[in-house]
Amino acid sequence: MKKILLLLVSGLLIVCMAGSAMAASSTLIRVDNGKIVSNEDLYLPVNEPLTLKFSVEYTPAESGITYNYDAKVTPWKNSNGDVLGNANDVSVILPNPATFTLPEITTGIGLFTDTNVIIVTRESSAPADAIYKVTIGDTEFLLTSASTNLYVPEFPTVAAPIAAILGLFFIFGRKKEGL
Repeated sequence: MKKILLLLVSGLLIVCMAGSAMAASSTLIRVDNGKIVSNEDLYLPVNEPLTLKFSVEYTPAESGITYNYDAKVTPWKNSNGDVLGNANDVSVILPNPATFTLPEITTGIGLFTDTNVIIVTRESSAPADAIYKVTIGDTEFLLTSASTNLYVPEFPTVAAPIAAILGLFFIFGRKKEGL
C-alpha cells in the first residue's frame, strides 16, 4: 500500500513539474539596459519613453505558435491609498501588428526576443503622485513618477552609523596595541 501511495504522489509531482516547465514564459526586456521588467515598480519621468521588447522561453511543443498581445493601463493605489489619474495618462505604443511567431526548435528550450519595440510613456497630464499598473501580454508592472519616490536620507542618518563603525575600529585597534 505504501509503495502504491508513493508511486501516485511521485507521479503527481512529475506531472505538476512537467506542466509548469512546458508553458511558455514571456517577459519584457528594457532596450536601454537589457534588464527584465516584471512585477516591479518602474520610475518613469513625464514624457521620457520607456522602450521594451517581448522575450519568450518556449519548448519544442510550442514552436511555430503565433502569439498576439495587447496592452492595458489601470490607475493604481498610491502610497496614500488614493487612486489618481486615468488610463489615458500613460500611452503604450505596440507594434502593428502586435504579434510574433515562435521559431521552430526540436530540442531544449528556445529563447525568442521580438525585434519590434513597445514604447510606454507617462504623459504630462498624469498627476505627480499617480501610479499605474501596465499590463502587456501576460506581464505587468507598476509605473510611477521618478520624482515622487526618491528618498534621500538626512545627514545624521548616514553619518551616525559610519561614525560608530569608525569608533569601533579605533577602539579595537587601540586594544591590539595594548594601550
